[in-house]
Amino acid sequence: MTSKISGILFFSLIILLTQSCYSGNRSADSDSNRSQVHTLGKPGASVSISNSQPILLASLGAQDLVLILEGPAAFDELSVRVASSDGLSLLSPIDSVTFLPTSTGKYNLPLSLNVKREGRHYVRLYVELVTANSRAQRVVSAIIQVGSTITKQQKTIPKSNTDGVISLPAQEQVMPKD
Repeated sequence: MTSKISGILFFSLIILLTQSCYSGNRSADSDSNRSQVHTLGKPGASVSISNSQPILLASLGAQDLVLILEGPAAFDELSVRVASSDGLSLLSPIDSVTFLPTSTGKYNLPLSLNVKREGRHYVRLYVELVTANSRAQRVVSAIIQVGSTITKQQKTIPKSNTDGVISLPAQEQVMPKD
């Protein structure tokens, strides 16, 4: 009988302990220390280049260019570091610029470039947006096209072929079925 009573007491104790563990009560400290941040769109600084791209340059050599950045109007500091791809080099000795907020949210970034060869090149902007509570970073690129923009044309169907089937040369062996 004592073993039966001790078994019931043990079982009751386990039930009480499990109920207290899963009662759903949380302390106020754990809720106040938790925060969730939800962002829409791409992660990182909400800065983009508003120039139409690709930016066309007609000749080689020294070129002046102004990139127009669009970003939020409310921040503490907007820092931009500039780098270029092969075929381009920056002529200005300053490769980092810091902007303060404007009411329009548009920021002009003047660049002096030396174009070494024709083709497609990229100017990369490493952007850091600093607010009171956070830092957001993003890399955006401006596409620079120097010289002609010749595009390779696709192959067309010969006019003599009226059924729309294109014959392609093939090397295959036909093996007889045994």
